[in-house]
Amino acid sequence: MASDPRRAALDILMRLDASAATLDCVMESFHAAAAFSRRDARFVNALVFGVQRWRYRLDMVLRRLSTQPPRKADPRVVNILRLGLFQIMEMDRVPEAAVVHTSVELARDAGCPWAAGYINAVLRRALREPHTLASPEVTDDPIQHLAAVHSFPPWMIARWLERFGRDEVEALCRTVNRIPPLVLRTNLLRTTTADLAEALKPQAPEICPSAYVPAALLIDRMDAGLFESAPYASGWFQVQDEAAQAVGYLLDARPGEMVLDACAGLGGKTAHLAECMQNRGRITAVDQDRRKLDRLETEMRRLGIAIVHTRSLNWLKSDQASLPTKRFAKILLDAPCSGMGVLRRNPDAKWKRRAKDFKRYQAAQRRLLVALAPLLDAGGVLVYAVCSTELEETQGVLRWFLKNHPQFAIDRPPSSLPPAMKALITPDGCLWTEVHRQGTDGFFAVRLKRRN
Repeated sequence: MASDPRRAALDILMRLDASAATLDCVMESFHAAAAFSRRDARFVNALVFGVQRWRYRLDMVLRRLSTQPPRKADPRVVNILRLGLFQIMEMDRVPEAAVVHTSVELARDAGCPWAAGYINAVLRRALREPHTLASPEVTDDPIQHLAAVHSFPPWMIARWLERFGRDEVEALCRTVNRIPPLVLRTNLLRTTTADLAEALKPQAPEICPSAYVPAALLIDRMDAGLFESAPYASGWFQVQDEAAQAVGYLLDARPGEMVLDACAGLGGKTAHLAECMQNRGRITAVDQDRRKLDRLETEMRRLGIAIVHTRSLNWLKSDQASLPTKRFAKILLDAPCSGMGVLRRNPDAKWKRRAKDFKRYQAAQRRLLVALAPLLDAGGVLVYAVCSTELEETQGVLRWFLKNHPQFAIDRPPSSLPPAMKALITPDGCLWTEVHRQGTDGFFAVRLKRRN
């Protein structure tokens, strides 16, 4: 990994452009390998996330400043210019002369010294002609205008305009582009939310409780390393958004039950279910990626959870004989999805998603529900959840499943639901959060009860 923060940021951007790797995975690898100070690591984060959030806008400005379209230029040069323009436009603390100088040096260091003069000219013109950095004038085309001002793909803006209307789309875009708070879920097996908040005050002086779920704490600013803190080492918390925590409460797993977490990933919801079960019963955590399950097991040990058993399985490719033979009282299907509800945390998805993706995700979500339905006990509950509020992945999947599986029906939320969380439940009994309305990640979840 590069020792210079700007070179590290460029390396990360290049990797994102060249592979299907997600930003969170790439950043995790960076933080694991890098030997940066906390200040330099934060600078890398700000550069990478900033460029990803504002890429469309940066490229629009670049087209004003250069006769060479960004899509035709060397990718290294384009990303160096994006980094430079982002610093000029959004990072007042970085001296303008330093931005130009470091960008030119970055070009030489990255193997494109021939572009040094071009980069110098473009960035100096940006400083000399600040009007080129301004937001575009309002046009008769709301799609293009909103895409340019808020830096979103036009197809995404068009999709949201059809559903929400212009004012709400503007609110949605502004919210997605804000840096979200860090949200923790207290591990109630080891501490209380009040004690966790008190213990974290030295690292997080601005910490406040959630308005919706009882074990969540929101942090806007960290003064020290969260993951080097004693509460983290002691397993007092996990990082998990309020809406994701709400999904666990919706399932209402009880002590002693047999529970299946069908797409467990790294185990955020798995651990929450275990806490709700008071570490009594059995959770089978399934994922197709064995490496994720290995990390999940390590995480369970840190949290003091002993009831989770892992199994590597691809529900869509495994033959019938390899599927579990026992039935479960509760099943959580946190299904793979477009991730449109977590764009504020994963801004790279704005540029990786395509309009055609929704049908592909919908087909997989349907198949997962079909595969899991026979594994649920009569009278049992399956929660279908996605970190998306797009209609194909939410109501579209739900309506299809209920039509084709009459033995299932929507089950009302449990009486144990935290009172404040009831504001997140729609009249038809679904959990539904929108980032610009509730201030949480965008999630959809529904309880489905098997009659027989």
